[in-house]
Amino acid sequence: MSLIGKGRLPLRSNWGSDIRSLYQPIIPGSTNILALANTSFMLGRNTSVNIKWWSGEAWVYPPFLQKFLLNEAPALESYSGIAFKATIQAGTAFGDVLYLDTSDLTYKKASATDITKAPAKAMFIQDDIVMRSGFIRSARWNLTPGADLFLSLSLGDMTTTRPIATDNVVQPIGWVIAADTVYFEPNQFYLELT
Repeated sequence: MSLIGKGRLPLRSNWGSDIRSLYQPIIPGSTNILALANTSFMLGRNTSVNIKWWSGEAWVYPPFLQKFLLNEAPALESYSGIAFKATIQAGTAFGDVLYLDTSDLTYKKASATDITKAPAKAMFIQDDIVMRSGFIRSARWNLTPGADLFLSLSLGDMTTTRPIATDNVVQPIGWVIAADTVYFEPNQFYLELT
């Protein structure tokens, strides 16, 4: 299918019953007319996004939505993954591992010391943004590539050493890609040691 023309190409995105239009310019004479570079969609719980473009005959799914590729080598102090807005406890830093305190629905620094500060659910990115899963890179890490990651006994941290003491929580949360890069995906199956 060739989508060449002048003017603007309408995109339709559907957030439940709220339909909005987003327009991207059509580059005359080009078959690569749509780029959503540096565009992100913030999704809430139980929310889906339906993006289509007009082919001249019907609304169709664009080819770039047929795959969702993450960048496994993000820039230093950056990430590539699924993130969302949340209420976050003050004093968190980029890369801190967080749990959800259900008493006030605030994400706080997680720890494997006991079940009250676990399980890990997300990783702090900035301001009110946390990452649910994806690649993250930070100069503060010097890890062994290929190693599995667990929730650490240190508040907000991760470790390659599995906790072993009574009352500790054992929760796999990802693995090391490079010394300063991890793939974060906290497993929601975890154990409390007795």
